[in-house]
Amino acid sequence: MDISALLKRVRFYITVPTCVHCGERLDYEDRVFCPDCRSRYENVKLRNCSRCAKILSKCSCPNDYLDAHLVHRLIKIVRYVSSLEDLPQNRLVFSLKRENRDDVAALCAEELASAIRASIEDPSAFVLTYVPRRGSARRKYGVDQARILAEHIARLLGLPVIHALRSRARAPQKKLDAKQRRENAVFLGRRGVDLSGKRVLLVDDIVTTGASMGAAASVLRGLGAREIVGVCLAIAYKDPFVPFEKPPHFA
Repeated sequence: MDISALLKRVRFYITVPTCVHCGERLDYEDRVFCPDCRSRYENVKLRNCSRCAKILSKCSCPNDYLDAHLVHRLIKIVRYVSSLEDLPQNRLVFSLKRENRDDVAALCAEELASAIRASIEDPSAFVLTYVPRRGSARRKYGVDQARILAEHIARLLGLPVIHALRSRARAPQKKLDAKQRRENAVFLGRRGVDLSGKRVLLVDDIVTTGASMGAAASVLRGLGAREIVGVCLAIAYKDPFVPFEKPPHFA
């Protein structure tokens, strides 16, 4: 066993990570989920897009709001269901937002990097940026989840990360209706950032209505971006779901 593998194993037994969904202690061979919850999560990932019929991780359909804001492709992995709290994908998003677990961020980034490779012919032609978190939320939880995701994805794909945006949102989007979300989603471009002619992957953890990503994309267009592709772990908007395949435990 080399020294890096030994240190990894030592860190594991010191921290004793738990399953992100059920809280059960993980075995060394497990990652983020225990075997039962991993099975549930993999089952959820089989959900189809109602527009193109592909499973979500191979789909790049945006919702209408994003499409109208020049984000014509949205890469995603799972569907978040806000009315059902006890779902593995919901717990994964929650952990990413609040727990700052590197294993969770690494797993999400690996799945998104794979989805990006499947949806984009030449990812090396893009740069990465992200939808930044509100300053008060970042200070409260000690994490900007979209930035962390973007940085992990950048390492996997060998792409640069450009810190292009600042958030001026005043309230958590979660507590607002669609109209209020659009009014609250305010971003500014950072001084000195020039995206002229660049193709941009715009990363966020979850897209609910598309208000934040759409507002961010509008600013990026103003900075010169010629193409913007959205990237998120989960979608939560109400699309007209048609279950082309429906496994037994589908949620």
